[in-house]
Amino acid sequence: MCEVDFTFAVMTYNQAETVIQTLESIRFQVEHYGKNINTRLIITEDCSHDDTLNICKEWIEERGDLFVECSLIGNDQNRGTVFNYLQILDLINGEPFKLIAGDDLFCFSTNIYGEYCDINNRRLKIGIPLYIENNKITYSPSRVIDNLYYAHKKIKKRYALDMVMRGRFFNTPSVLYNKAIVE
Repeated sequence: MCEVDFTFAVMTYNQAETVIQTLESIRFQVEHYGKNINTRLIITEDCSHDDTLNICKEWIEERGDLFVECSLIGNDQNRGTVFNYLQILDLINGEPFKLIAGDDLFCFSTNIYGEYCDINNRRLKIGIPLYIENNKITYSPSRVIDNLYYAHKKIKKRYALDMVMRGRFFNTPSVLYNKAIVE
């Protein structure tokens, strides 16, 4: 098994309608920006009631050769975001990683690998979270202020887990961080 240089992690629950777009945006990152980078893919599937698990299995069967390792972890019952987040953290060995939900996308013009070049062990790197509402791209001023605050805050593991349980910054696609920030 090759050493892993970077990991994409995806948490899914009832996202059969969107997970393909999410995985395809990861594929684009690997094919266009990740050449010669040993990339791993981890997907946690939290006992969805739709076809999310099978869609992920089929996608990995067709595209899994893009990665040095693929893991699809299907839970036998719905365990929630924090449980899935901790499952993923247990599999990360210190390499940079990016965690997103199965209904998030990576922008094609952004090189996620390159975004990690200047991140250190104790900082977050936060972009502006954009939303699509009524076919228009918009943002929330309060989320921008929150992001500026968290970008300079030292974070302990317990605090980070509390933020995950509240659905705050760790599950947004606009945030980059290293595992060391929650250890």
